[in-house]
Parts: sequence; structure tokens; C-alpha cells
Amino acid sequence: MKQAQTLLWKGKVEATKALFTDRKGKQIQSFYRYLDKHCHRLINI
Repeated sequence: MKQAQTLLWKGKVEATKALFTDRKGKQIQSFYRYLDKHCHRLINI
């Protein structure tokens, strides 16, 4: 989770999503939708 947080602070949305590719379920799908919807708000470094 710490790695995901660090990646998001750097604007690395796709890399963050890649951390969870082995996970399934409603929560991870909601997380992906949230990232897709709000990725424009994240800093891209």
C-alpha cells in the first residue's frame, strides 16, 4: 500500500494499477474507476 501511495504522489496511475492486477473484486474495480475518473487531478512528475 505504501508503494501505491508513493506512485500516486508521483502521478504514476498506470503503475499503481499494475500493483493490483492480481486482485479481483468489487473494491479493486471501484478503486480503478476512481483512479480513471480523477487521474487528471494527480500530479504527473
